[in-house]
Amino acid sequence: MIWFRYLLFSVLVVLMFSSCKVGRVALQEESSKEKSVFPYNFSQLEAYPLSTELQEVSGLTYDTERHVLLAVQDEKGLVYELDKNNGSVLSKNKFHKDGDYEGITTQNGHIYILKSSGTIYELMDGNFDKKLNKIKGNLKKEYDLEGLTYDPVSNGLLVSCKEHTDHEDGNSRCVFRFDMDTKEMSDKPFLVIKREELKNYIASHYSEEEAIDKFRKIMNPDLNYLHLGPSGLAIHPFTEDIYVLSSKSKCLLVYNRESKALVYLRKLDKKIFEQPEGICFDPLGNLYISSEGKENPAQLVFIPISKVRS
Repeated sequence: MIWFRYLLFSVLVVLMFSSCKVGRVALQEESSKEKSVFPYNFSQLEAYPLSTELQEVSGLTYDTERHVLLAVQDEKGLVYELDKNNGSVLSKNKFHKDGDYEGITTQNGHIYILKSSGTIYELMDGNFDKKLNKIKGNLKKEYDLEGLTYDPVSNGLLVSCKEHTDHEDGNSRCVFRFDMDTKEMSDKPFLVIKREELKNYIASHYSEEEAIDKFRKIMNPDLNYLHLGPSGLAIHPFTEDIYVLSSKSKCLLVYNRESKALVYLRKLDKKIFEQPEGICFDPLGNLYISSEGKENPAQLVFIPISKVRS
């Protein structure tokens, strides 16, 4: 029966691609436009092994004041300061008791750290002795929150949910916004990641063979849920696009800020990104991705920016 289900899956994918044939040709003609949407060449990436202390690195951000990377891991209440050139640990500081910490970001001299339960911890950058400020929103711990980034456009913190929420079914994942001015978490999602939109993009941009090989679980009609779990978020400093990293299915998604439409989707090489969980940009637009280690050491991956969209 396994071979029959695989055959049925392949037939359904082929039918889907047949309906998107015209759109795929048009998009091939606009390859230069796609490159400007995603100005990164992964053949130019540089990967650096991280310390064994960061084998379960779960969050990454760029400190624009000190020009270093900051990271957390999902077991210890520590903030690691990393060299942006090679990922080596420059310092580590205790900010709270041990717990499941999944995201980190900075803004205006403050560090914000996300716990999977939804609590956000605020502290002064460089000052780990003072009492933490705890920010509790209205998001349930069952949502399994993982991604965190500061959004300079709206002056808010964006938080992504690894599991589906009450707002959507199992075929969607949500990103919520915490308003820094009102100190309130939005009731409505800031961004909704929809499986149908992903499937349409894949059918329009990848061949039938690539879709089956790279996105089998996302495309598989036998699965009644979206096989995607947002694990990291970042806002591009020039385009303001929203970059979403997913450890599940090992994907990188890019959404246009204004339309909230998916404009790019890339499968990440599992040999390099065993469990991608952290993502950030430096002020020049260079991309950093951190990945937990499993069989191999955890890694910091650097991808230089090539050109930006006008």
